[in-house]
Amino acid sequence: MKKLLCIALLFLSSNVWAQNWCAPGAEWTYTLRDNGVGGYTRFTYIGDTLMDGAIAQKLHKHLVEYNYILGEIVESDLPMDFTTVEDDLVSIWNGQYFDTLYWFGAAPGDRWSFSMDPVLWPDTAPTPHYIDVMDTGSTIVDGIVLRYLQVYNSNLWSAPGSLDVIFERIGSVYEFLVPNNAIWVDGIAGPLRCYSDDQINFQSPNWNGSCDYVTGIWDKEPRSNVTIFPNPCTDRLTLSGITPGSQIELFDGLGRNVFTGQALGEPFHFDASTLAPGLYQVRIRNGEQVISWIKE
Repeated sequence: MKKLLCIALLFLSSNVWAQNWCAPGAEWTYTLRDNGVGGYTRFTYIGDTLMDGAIAQKLHKHLVEYNYILGEIVESDLPMDFTTVEDDLVSIWNGQYFDTLYWFGAAPGDRWSFSMDPVLWPDTAPTPHYIDVMDTGSTIVDGIVLRYLQVYNSNLWSAPGSLDVIFERIGSVYEFLVPNNAIWVDGIAGPLRCYSDDQINFQSPNWNGSCDYVTGIWDKEPRSNVTIFPNPCTDRLTLSGITPGSQIELFDGLGRNVFTGQALGEPFHFDASTLAPGLYQVRIRNGEQVISWIKE
C-alpha cells in the first residue's frame, strides 16, 4: 500500500492538474478576420472584480491590424469581457447576465447553446448555434494535465457545422472566437493562434507564424478546391481535386501529426483504418487548405 501511495504521489508531482480557466498570466491571441485588413486580437486576464454578485475575471482586449487600403498598422482597445467560474462551468457576461461559455464537465452527447448578445439576439429568437460534445479526454501540456472536449458547432444558417476542440484554460482552437460573446462583431472574430500563462505555452496546430505576426493569413482560409469524402469515414479517405505533388499532413484533435506524405496522383486515397475514432484535420500544403473530418 505504501508503495502504491508513493507512485501516486510521484505522478501528481510530475503532472499537475490544471486550473480550468484564467490562470495567472493568461493571454490569448486570435487571428483577425475582417475584409481589407490583417492582424490579431489579444485577450489578457488582468484581475478580478465583483459583478452581478459573483467574482468575475476581467479580460482586456487589444486589436492590432494592418489596413491594406491605408497601408498602415492601427492599434485600439476593445470593450472588456467578463467571465465567471463555478466548478466546471465557465460563463461570460453577455451584456445583461452571465451565460454559458464552456462546460468542461460535459460528457459525450451533452450540448449547450452558444452565448449571444441578448440585445442583438433576444431570448425569444431561435438559438442559431449549439455546441455538441462528441468526445472527451485529457492531455499534458508543459507538465499540466488539461481536459479537452471534441465538439461539433451546429449553425442554423449554414450546413454542415464545424468541428472544434475545447481545452481547459485555452478554450476553443479552430472555429469560434473565445473568450468573447460578440461573435458577430466584424474585425475581432477568428481562430486561436496562441495561448500562454505562467505555466504553459500552447500554439494552435493551424498557426505556424509568430503569435503577434500582423499580416499573417490563417491556413484555414482555403485557396484550393480540394474536397474530402466520405466525411465521416471509417477506413478509406479520398481527397479529390488535389494537385499531384502536394504535401499532405494529418493532425488529430490534439494537434499531433499522425501522417505526412505526398499526393502522387489525383484523387488521393488514404488508409485510415488504423486511426482511432475522433476529430482530425487534413492540411494540404500547396494550396494552404485545412479540412476537418471525422473518423468513425
